[in-house]
Amino acid sequence: MKIAITGHRPSRLKGQEKRIKEWFKHQFKKYNPDVVYIGMAQGVDQIAGMVAKDMGIPLICCYPFPKNNYHAVELALMENNEVLYINEQGSRKAYADRDRFMVDSADMVLCVWDGLPGGGTWLTKEYAKKKNVPIIEYEGLKK
Repeated sequence: MKIAITGHRPSRLKGQEKRIKEWFKHQFKKYNPDVVYIGMAQGVDQIAGMVAKDMGIPLICCYPFPKNNYHAVELALMENNEVLYINEQGSRKAYADRDRFMVDSADMVLCVWDGLPGGGTWLTKEYAKKKNVPIIEYEGLKK
């Protein structure tokens, strides 16, 4: 089982980081992934990445493009993790390309979304729906 992660950065998590972490633990135990695809951004990506690391699940760290100051570099450098750069150069399109790559590579998407349309998490969720990739959502952020 290959699982892709999509979700918000810290400013949209409403202080629920601990609950989200526990949700990821539960989902990873339930679905027992062989690998987890993460986009390496602050917030949900890092939370899921650290949970996977603590559970011994390998990561595929999907950066949109090469640059010097990425977050969560320690996750990317850990043994058994793979690092991919989806595009050669930076652009807004590179982020969408990365998200589509992760959905196309996965059997399932775990999504932490606040219910507001627009933004990368929503676009990734919509793409997964279009591709008929199952989506499991954390419901705690929705109004």
